[in-house]
Amino acid sequence: MFFAPTAAKQLAKFSPEIRTRLLNAISKLSTSPFLGKRLKGDLGDYYSYRVGNYRVVYLVRQREIQVEIVRVAHRKEVYK
Repeated sequence: MFFAPTAAKQLAKFSPEIRTRLLNAISKLSTSPFLGKRLKGDLGDYYSYRVGNYRVVYLVRQREIQVEIVRVAHRKEVYK
């Protein structure tokens, strides 16, 4: 599992409490990458995992067996 540079910056902006909740949820994705909901349309290759009012958007690279976290944001802003 790895973070895209923008996702790492977004995660760093959250308060320590929220960041801990998000990181705990993200750790679950390393063992079960398909816990999230597959997105539709232009974002069809991506998944979204709900953590309260926040979303973790990620890409599952099955050939390399990797999960790339591409965005972490509030649900109102994550898909913009």
